Amino acid sequence: MIHISGTSALVLLWGGKEAYKSSLAKKYMENLDLSAGDELYKNCSAVWEPYHEIIKNRKFGVFSLLESILNENENYQIIILAAGIAPLSLDILEKFPNTKIFDTDIENMNIKKELYEQTAGEKITESIKFIQTDIINVTEFKKRLAEHGWDENKKSIVIAEGISYYLSEDELWNTFSIFQSKSKSNFIILESRLPYDKVADDMKEIQEKVWVYLKETLNLNHVTRYYDEKINEYSAKINGEVIEKFSMKDIEMMRYGKNELFKEHNSGWIEIRKITV
Repeated sequence: MIHISGTSALVLLWGGKEAYKSSLAKKYMENLDLSAGDELYKNCSAVWEPYHEIIKNRKFGVFSLLESILNENENYQIIILAAGIAPLSLDILEKFPNTKIFDTDIENMNIKKELYEQTAGEKITESIKFIQTDIINVTEFKKRLAEHGWDENKKSIVIAEGISYYLSEDELWNTFSIFQSKSKSNFIILESRLPYDKVADDMKEIQEKVWVYLKETLNLNHVTRYYDEKINEYSAKINGEVIEKFSMKDIEMMRYGKNELFKEHNSGWIEIRKITV
């Protein structure tokens, strides 16, 4: 069993096994030791017990927007930014076997490659490429993608889940600019965090208490937050356009057919958008 760092383990614990749908992903998760995240999970849950629903909704929303594209045409290249140890690419590949997937992150990609091969066999690397690189070094990132088979003349979907908080606006959108297309045939699925003052009054302290705890515990420096006007502004700079948006309220309704935790569109502090570029 492979021991996973506290931060990676926490997100996987929050998501739980039901966050990943495929048989390969479930098998993969069984080989991970997530105990390093137990204390973090416990302390965050002490602030608000249903906090895990935020992450479950986040993952459900990201995959739903991805499905909305691939159900029409699955011949896309999918670039997962800051892919970490999470098995999203296994879920994608099992449902959409014609996709070509690039898991990218600044660390642990060699380990992840070994874990995937142990789970699914060495043939898995024909469809999923593991690229250890700094995504904010745009020139190097684009070069590394090309070295692993990415073709800038073919359609791409970029998934930015769990990464927008930790990069400045310019760092993130400079990376996105790699994927501009003349026909706006590429997509970005962007998950982001709302500013404190834009979250519903009865919920805003929850996100702040959890964030302050994680910031102090994990030595995080800052968090970048987005709202409609800012995302529209940055999208325009790369000739992009937001075409769909999910709030936590939207996703809870999609999952359960009712709203109990997130009764307003700003009750949650996470939003997910589909952007054409």
